Amino acid sequence: MKAKELIARIEAYAPRELAWERDPIGLQLGDPEQEIQTVMTALDVRKEVVQEAIEKHVDFIFAHHPMIFRPAKNLDLSVPQNRMYA
Repeated sequence: MKAKELIARIEAYAPRELAWERDPIGLQLGDPEQEIQTVMTALDVRKEVVQEAIEKHVDFIFAHHPMIFRPAKNLDLSVPQNRMYA
């Protein structure tokens, strides 16, 4: 299944219009055309979640809270949050 197909199924269950107007929703990082086999669910995307996803070869992390709530001002990899995105 492609990521965009999973996203469409999720949005059929939880339509975008139900989101709070200021909540960032949808795919934040990745390719909607990516083939996915394994999905991980999480409340928040933290470095421990990312590490577990890497170790378990997870293709897609579905999180309740947005990974990026405020726009990034830079992608300086000395910043732990930015390093996690990379």
